[in-house]
Amino acid sequence: MGKQEDTKKLIDGAKTKLGGLDYLILNHITNNYMTLWNGDMEKLRKVIDINFHAYVSLATYATPMLNESNGSIAVLSSFAGKVTVLSQADVLVTLKASEVSRHLPALHFHARF
Repeated sequence: MGKQEDTKKLIDGAKTKLGGLDYLILNHITNNYMTLWNGDMEKLRKVIDINFHAYVSLATYATPMLNESNGSIAVLSSFAGKVTVLSQADVLVTLKASEVSRHLPALHFHARF
């Protein structure tokens, strides 16, 4: 899920193989191997791409099918987004971004379509 084209392929595949979607459950994250933050910006970009951008991309691509089926999107999070753990700093940032986005009308994915 680290590449936008992969998220589009997944949703397109669901339409082709399943004929559409009733639900989209977003519950994926990348592994950060429990290392302390060392300033690795490339790793942070990867974590943000997988833990945040992919959620937005999947929800965006799935919305037309979910509108047709009167479906729903569920976004699951992690306790790591509530508790600061130094070895999870990069993941914490993306979980907080996901939490903040839930309060933006354009990114509110908990509503039924």
